Amino acid sequence: MTITSNAEIADAPRTIYCTADHFLINSAIQSAGHGFVVAWDEHSEFSYFHDPYDTVNASRLGPHLEVVDRNPILVSPPSTVARQPSMMRTTQGATIGYARLTDSTYGDVSRLFARDLAAAAPTRTRAVRH
Repeated sequence: MTITSNAEIADAPRTIYCTADHFLINSAIQSAGHGFVVAWDEHSEFSYFHDPYDTVNASRLGPHLEVVDRNPILVSPPSTVARQPSMMRTTQGATIGYARLTDSTYGDVSRLFARDLAAAAPTRTRAVRH
């Protein structure tokens, strides 16, 4: 969604990712190179077939908030409890930090982790000759 300098809404918000199977919470966005990176944690519902889990996902966006990645990038390991992404811009893209509950092998303790995500390559436009 674009908001003008007069605090007026100029267009509709953009959908970056949509799912009916999970809850999307705790999102963060950061400029990165020629675009942006958005990250969020995705919470699954409890069922008798699997335990609930939270994963941290990310997607790279272009300079006009167009989605670059066809599918979200899984930042945290699958089937873990990972939450609350935060980001910092780096020279190569963005660093995504998040909290994760480690498995019983490590004593079920909460730890902080970070992953680097490279910025999307700038989109090239072709010159039009008349």
